[in-house]
Amino acid sequence: DKIQEAAPFKAPATPKNPRKLLVFSRLTGYRHKSVPWGAQALRVIGEKSGAYTAVLSDDPAMFDKEKLNEFDAVVFNNNCGNPVQDTRRRKNLLEFVASGRGLVGIHCAAHIDWPEIIEGLGGWSINHPWNAGSTITLKIEEPSHPQGQMCGGPAHRHPDEIFQFDRYFR
Repeated sequence: DKIQEAAPFKAPATPKNPRKLLVFSRLTGYRHKSVPWGAQALRVIGEKSGAYTAVLSDDPAMFDKEKLNEFDAVVFNNNCGNPVQDTRRRKNLLEFVASGRGLVGIHCAAHIDWPEIIEGLGGWSINHPWNAGSTITLKIEEPSHPQGQMCGGPAHRHPDEIFQFDRYFR
């Protein structure tokens, strides 16, 4: 109920075409209790805003080429460990991203054993000295971008658990 209430009624930007999002929540490492809530939040936001349709899965077969090609983007939802082990499926995802489709990583998604995905996500998470509940200030570098507009200014205070990164690819 809280997710439903908090989800926006309208997307900040309207897609030109319908979008389909794979929310992948397979875990082989540390298991965060928030994983099912994150998946449901992404489903509800898509339904309520009309921005996309979310397919929730923890099945690595979703990375078979014919299945993966049904999507516009993939979200790694807290996928600690090594969520996609098959080399063919890994290659399919790399080709998917190279073709211009999207990849989003939530929380420890940047702490998986997959160097090419780590580079695509922007860095390897090495630790999180700011634990859950810490309040941090984000500098919004593009306040006119629809995502930046949601933050309401050039800076945004947010409670979160923030990671430090190595191999940071800005």
